[in-house]
Amino acid sequence: MSYHLKVLNKNDFLFDDLERECQILKWLENKVPVPKVVYYEQDEMIQYLLMTTVKGMNMEEDYEKNQSIEQTIMLYANILKVIHQIDYHDCLIKVRDEDMLEDVHKRIQKGLVFDNFDEEYNYLTPLGLFQKLCDLQPKYHDFAFTHGDYCMDNLMVDNNECTGILDVGRGGMSDKYRDIALAIRSIKHDFHAQYIDLFLKTYGLSEPNWDKIEFYTIMDEFY
Repeated sequence: MSYHLKVLNKNDFLFDDLERECQILKWLENKVPVPKVVYYEQDEMIQYLLMTTVKGMNMEEDYEKNQSIEQTIMLYANILKVIHQIDYHDCLIKVRDEDMLEDVHKRIQKGLVFDNFDEEYNYLTPLGLFQKLCDLQPKYHDFAFTHGDYCMDNLMVDNNECTGILDVGRGGMSDKYRDIALAIRSIKHDFHAQYIDLFLKTYGLSEPNWDKIEFYTIMDEFY
């Protein structure tokens, strides 16, 4: 058996937290394929998380070597569907829009957000984009367990099956559109917008809420 050691410096604690990732990995064990936590330790400056590795290659590499675009998009949607079908009611980690908005505002005030946004938002200042984010805040939610950083680099596959879900430190109970938005953005960037319909159809979403998709897409601009 092989292992992977993840190390996080205190300077990066604003963006990630290995203690939280450790908790989520333990909660996900036996629910979906994830690395098994072997050991966690923290001192004043550094967090350490030792995990088992999982077989296969990440989905982007698998596409380049083995799969068609259509197969990749359908697998991407099906894995997310499995994640969102997990019973989340005993998940102790909750990701609330209000908390994320408060966190983003604090970062802007401290000068920790720079205006290197995606092309469609790069005409806005951080405060301008934050105001747009506030205007789009959803009034109702479709709760699920969410990954929080749902991109193909964080999915390991082998023989067209998921063998491991990685980097779950931003996960928790939240609106499922948090993941859907990032998946759609990944498809636009890595493939082409024409494949979004295939993703949504495979996932089972016939009438997507595009305001929510934009809200969570913009939210990720700050992380």
